[in-house]
Amino acid sequence: MTTSVDTASRVVHNIPTKILPSLSIAEQYYILEGCRDNCRLDGRSRKSLRPFTLITSDPLVLSHGSSRIIAQKTEIVCSVKAELVHPRVEAPDKGVLEIHVDIGSDAGDYRKRRLTEHQLQASLNFLLSDNLIPLQSLCVVEGHYVWKLHCDIIVLTLEGGSIIDVASRALRGALMQTKIPHILPLSNKGQAQMDLAIDGDIQKAQNAVGEDSEDLCPVIVSVAVCKCPPKSSPVLVLDTTLEEELCASCIVRVAVAPSGDIVAIQSMNGSLPIGLLTDIKSAAIQASKQVFQALDHTVTTSNLESLLQPAFQIQ
Repeated sequence: MTTSVDTASRVVHNIPTKILPSLSIAEQYYILEGCRDNCRLDGRSRKSLRPFTLITSDPLVLSHGSSRIIAQKTEIVCSVKAELVHPRVEAPDKGVLEIHVDIGSDAGDYRKRRLTEHQLQASLNFLLSDNLIPLQSLCVVEGHYVWKLHCDIIVLTLEGGSIIDVASRALRGALMQTKIPHILPLSNKGQAQMDLAIDGDIQKAQNAVGEDSEDLCPVIVSVAVCKCPPKSSPVLVLDTTLEEELCASCIVRVAVAPSGDIVAIQSMNGSLPIGLLTDIKSAAIQASKQVFQALDHTVTTSNLESLLQPAFQIQ
């Protein structure tokens, strides 16, 4: 079906989504019409995912786990650094995990980069920080020392869309490779401060995620709700491109664990469509199975002989 620009303008203006200056009315209509007909701009169907490559090998310098992921036009590096700190007063038996996001200077204007960083970091912490690993496993000596994991996500390019989905995969890949050295507390009678001995033997090191990772390290699946012109029912689109994100009336981000359980949901760019929530959850769970299957087949090699690096500090 061919539609003139005037007709397309009238149709798209009836969609309850703001018209962004980066796409014309006719372009938005064309993209939405492709989603409606299950044939997107890159030839995929609505629920098809783009291929990606996850690279995990020896950690980066001053890191205890790292990964690099390439998903067409999106490239992200994730680094995890472990640090010994004193626990918080309200949680003396729990470690700390923080997610930081940095976007490279090639990604556009400074203010837009800072805004995107803030939004991406807030969403990642909201959806994942409490569900990545059990914080109790990071406790070394209750009330004295715990591990603090700094998860630094560096976005090199973000032209491909679904940036938070790719970032969650990179984060999972880095955490699965993170090893924490074995700690031996030394008792000092009559002294308030406790000394620690760090064992540099990698054979005694423990994985940050632990042995049972069935409910740990979830990934995020973004589901875009596209209201296609003129009066078609809304359709769900997975792994959206940047152009499709601009045309979506709502984007729902779903954090799914390897077991298939949903641990968090966040609605962006519009109100959460309650009537479609069941379909959104089902689509996210099915997509996550493909993602986990691809992540589990990642091949890793390591030449480490000692974990005793100058990255361990006590503050």
